[in-house]
Amino acid sequence: MGQMKNMRLVTLFFALLLVVLTGCDKLEKNKEFAATYKGTFVRTEGTTLSNEIVANVTLNFTKNTFSGLSDRRNYPAICSGKFSISQSKLMVTNSCYFTADFDWALVFNGEYNYELKGNHLKIWRSYGNGSKDVYELTKVE
Repeated sequence: MGQMKNMRLVTLFFALLLVVLTGCDKLEKNKEFAATYKGTFVRTEGTTLSNEIVANVTLNFTKNTFSGLSDRRNYPAICSGKFSISQSKLMVTNSCYFTADFDWALVFNGEYNYELKGNHLKIWRSYGNGSKDVYELTKVE
């Protein structure tokens, strides 16, 4: 009985250690991300590059929150909310309310791929029809 109790304690210890280490990794990635970025947003339609509308955007990431804006109304709709990072995925939860008079897929919300290289941050997601939303951003010093 005592040996079984010790096994449970060891298992519990390693489970807690794993949770702490995973949380530390996410906090480190969020710290690395924390900055203000300026750049462009574009939605490509399928594989063609014609008829693209380019918007100038600003995104500000802190420890676990974001805010931002675009020079075009609701293209994209950024506002503010929370974010987390897991491996190469950026999970965004936008906490703002939006009107129903535009494409809600343009709201900065949900799961994105990202790549951070030095001062350059690329955020994107693809749709089943070949369209893609792409943010090309540079850290503001």
